[in-house]
Amino acid sequence: MNKAEPNSNLHAWFIPVVIASLLVWGGLVALGAFLGPNFWADATPSAADHSPEQTPAPARDNDPDSHHQLSPSFDVRKPLIVAGCVGAFVGWWGLLMWNRRRRILRQTAEMAEAAQAQRVSSAGSPPSPLEG
Repeated sequence: MNKAEPNSNLHAWFIPVVIASLLVWGGLVALGAFLGPNFWADATPSAADHSPEQTPAPARDNDPDSHHQLSPSFDVRKPLIVAGCVGAFVGWWGLLMWNRRRRILRQTAEMAEAAQAQRVSSAGSPPSPLEG
């Protein structure tokens, strides 16, 4: 085995572990996006919360009625975006690895055919005077 050939024992477990780790990480990030606070909706008070003649009082950090308190979002779109991005990354990576493997197998087959053709052509020709 030369240095260009991958170690099959390493690839037998390493690549699937990396892929599984990326999928678990993406799942945790998607779960965090689903259960995490909704910064955008809670950052500004809505118009229905105040009448036009009232000006909102400044929010206090310990005020439970403050509009700056963060609540869980439970928005399905955010984890779907995260899962889609992680899935697209892992899918693209898998496609590139599949293409590389196919190319290496094709090159190996071509080299084997060329070596076989060389052996067949050299077996049928008379020995050269330079050969001992």
